[in-house]
Amino acid sequence: MRDMYLIFRESKAIKSHYIKLQELRKVQFRGLFDLMIEKQLLRKEEFSNEYERLYERMTILGDNWINAFELFKINQDDPVVYYHNLLFEMIYPYLTNEGKKQFLDTKH
Repeated sequence: MRDMYLIFRESKAIKSHYIKLQELRKVQFRGLFDLMIEKQLLRKEEFSNEYERLYERMTILGDNWINAFELFKINQDDPVVYYHNLLFEMIYPYLTNEGKKQFLDTKH
């Protein structure tokens, strides 16, 4: 993950494969977001492509957390758990009250 963008510049095949995987992940996340909206855990979008952009932010963090950890040397016993929590906390502002309750229940 640390040098993936360098690898993408060097290998069009790997870059193409990664882009296809990202397209599949986007569809999967959109399905998850839609299901959460249906279950009234996630509020409806307030503007066009709001959740697509949330997914994009989540992807950027998910793909680059190792570099961020090495750069900032965050003092954590388990950086994987720290960045996992950071990633999934991004969704919290979009949750309904019931969604927030369930989210916080999983933190205990």
